[in-house]
Amino acid sequence: DFRWGNPLALTPDSALTQNGGAASADSKIGNSTPDFSLGWNMGFDYRGLSVSMLWQGEFDFDIYNYDRHWSTKNGRVHHTWDQSGKSAAKKKPQGYEAQFSNGYSDRYVEDGTYIKLRELSVEYTFNQDRIQGLLGQSTANVLQQFTFGVTAANLLTLTDYSGYDPEVTSTGNTKQRHDGLSDYPKYRRLSAKLTLTF
Repeated sequence: DFRWGNPLALTPDSALTQNGGAASADSKIGNSTPDFSLGWNMGFDYRGLSVSMLWQGEFDFDIYNYDRHWSTKNGRVHHTWDQSGKSAAKKKPQGYEAQFSNGYSDRYVEDGTYIKLRELSVEYTFNQDRIQGLLGQSTANVLQQFTFGVTAANLLTLTDYSGYDPEVTSTGNTKQRHDGLSDYPKYRRLSAKLTLTF
């Protein structure tokens, strides 16, 4: 008794249809618009030390994770073609599994909520008194002030999304604004600066 085949689904008008497990054009499986976003900029200065940081986040939206989807398409996962050890009633042709892995499915829809430390900047300024104590009076007579600073971008991401970046988007696709298909993730960047005042 072979209990497998194309699954049947009910349409909104209660008619039966064979859709192969894939979502139809009218099936909503997620929402890529965040419920709300935030940005938080903070900083402080203390005795020549200056620290500033920018946090940014988006909350309660869905990502269609194409990376996971494409890794299972066309029988790429071994269990879709390895039928060894299964009884005759449970063995299926490869095409049966492919119709599920090739179509859109809510199994690849994930929560994309994230918070990012978008930028962190740390600077320290040496005035003439500090320059004199560190480098001597002769240097302080020439150099009035110098500032050394380090800035890091995209330093930290807090998210439960299993892909590499919840901000990666599909080019020009507003229906799946966050989908992990086309773009590269936001890269981490580190820069330094030195300012001298004579």
